[in-house]
Amino acid sequence: MVMKKTIILFACMLVALTCFSKVTDSRDIALHAGHENEEALRSILPVRAVIDGNILQLEFLDSPENVVVKISDKAGKEIITSAYSFPQLVKLYVNQGANDYTIEIIYGETCLYGVFTIENM
Repeated sequence: MVMKKTIILFACMLVALTCFSKVTDSRDIALHAGHENEEALRSILPVRAVIDGNILQLEFLDSPENVVVKISDKAGKEIITSAYSFPQLVKLYVNQGANDYTIEIIYGETCLYGVFTIENM
């Protein structure tokens, strides 16, 4: 009888975890820092970039005064260019389809860049 209750309890917990867990395809984008066209050592970067499906999210640890975000396709054609003042969280929708993309985040003398892929949804 105790074994039967244990199995039922375990099954209930498994169902609950399955129902409440979010399956996501979000991936961090590895950003590289450059200062005045020179490669900088990778340390704690002031920006975190995450791609989730076709939504690009940028989280700024410090709120830089003026930021320009550029997204280019693998052929180098700019598809999105946006400017922000004192951003903390930016969400961009990349609706260009499955492809490899490059992101550039520019403010002051800092240029952060990275490569990400949007897969078929």
